[in-house]
Amino acid sequence: MQQAVCAVGIAFVFVGSEAGTLGQLSGERLPFELRHGYLVVVTGSAGPLANLSFLLDTGAAQTVIGRRLADALSLAQTPARLMNFDRTVKVGRARMSSLGLGAIAIRNVDVLVGDLERFSEFADHVDAVIGMDVLQRWARVRIDYAGRVVTFDGFGTARSRDQPSPVFTVSLRVQGRPLRFVLDTGLRQALLYADRVQRHAPNLTLKDRIEPVRLGRLVGEEAMLEGIRLGDDDLRSKVFLIPKAPYGLPDDLDGYLGAAVLGARSLEFDFEADSLRWW
Repeated sequence: MQQAVCAVGIAFVFVGSEAGTLGQLSGERLPFELRHGYLVVVTGSAGPLANLSFLLDTGAAQTVIGRRLADALSLAQTPARLMNFDRTVKVGRARMSSLGLGAIAIRNVDVLVGDLERFSEFADHVDAVIGMDVLQRWARVRIDYAGRVVTFDGFGTARSRDQPSPVFTVSLRVQGRPLRFVLDTGLRQALLYADRVQRHAPNLTLKDRIEPVRLGRLVGEEAMLEGIRLGDDDLRSKVFLIPKAPYGLPDDLDGYLGAAVLGARSLEFDFEADSLRWW
């Protein structure tokens, strides 16, 4: 696959958290385990606890740790809320003294606390979901799926507590109509909100429709979506349809696109240039 570059927009979806302090500079290479063919799981640490499993998820604006980990660290919590695909769920908010990714230490970082299995059918096998509030602290994060290595390069500008945490969004032409997706490394396929599709691409053709279908806790419709334009390529993907977008989701967002749909051997998020590269 030839290298492709895509400019991205920044969608503000969740409430931001205060930036911590980076304990080590750029150029860190961290091996990862590829679970289920698309999930990027690295070894991390939290306070004195080591050998934890962390899922890197660009579809999550904020980092969420499991309740078991929060209890093991005796973290004090305050109430908070988090948007999760089709609804807003109650979670806790806590401050961790340190969060480690390999040899990289981030100190005094705010996290959310919740039941991870409520966010992903596979997240119950990890200790935390590392979101964009942590990942965006570097200028670039490159995921080498072929080599099973994540590279963190160039510590970027930290965001203040008053600024929301962004997620990467990509605008793609699908069957000739522009649709905007959150690019999500924690999702295998595409997910669309039917009400947004009806508004922005009312003539979109979906094949082999099946309902009801369950995706983890979500219940919706599954179909095949063709005509996803990426450079010179037309791709197709399974798509999961949810009837209605949740309240608070930006009006120009139509759904989520699993990074696996790109079929990339490497994927680079450039937070300085607001661009995405894959090859």
